[in-house]
Amino acid sequence: MTSIRLHADAVAALLTAVNLPTTIGEAADDTATPFCVLYPNAGLEIPTSLGLPIGDIIMDFQTTCVGATAEQALWAADKARTALNRVIPVVAGRTCWPIYADEPPQPVRRDDTINPPLFVAIARWSLRSSST
Repeated sequence: MTSIRLHADAVAALLTAVNLPTTIGEAADDTATPFCVLYPNAGLEIPTSLGLPIGDIIMDFQTTCVGATAEQALWAADKARTALNRVIPVVAGRTCWPIYADEPPQPVRRDDTINPPLFVAIARWSLRSSST
């Protein structure tokens, strides 16, 4: 079975390569703004028509770009878009397709549920890979 974690790690590596601090699943307590939190789903395996056990994998994920101000959140979202949009990540043993946005990003908004309040810019993406 192919690890979805390898796919998530590949996406996180693209984000950190553009100097955007990135964590998977939750923000680190000591993370200074701006930063990005990557929320991958568990992935969907699609069998091949040749009867191989694993064919394509689709991993949808969300980037939540966080800043102390709306401008910082948008700056982080721009960095994330530069790192991800139509970029082909490297996942060992897989052939990846370009990452694409699968819906329009949400408007930047203030999150008052945390103290101090922060601003977030959320986008949803998809990564597909095939067995090699």
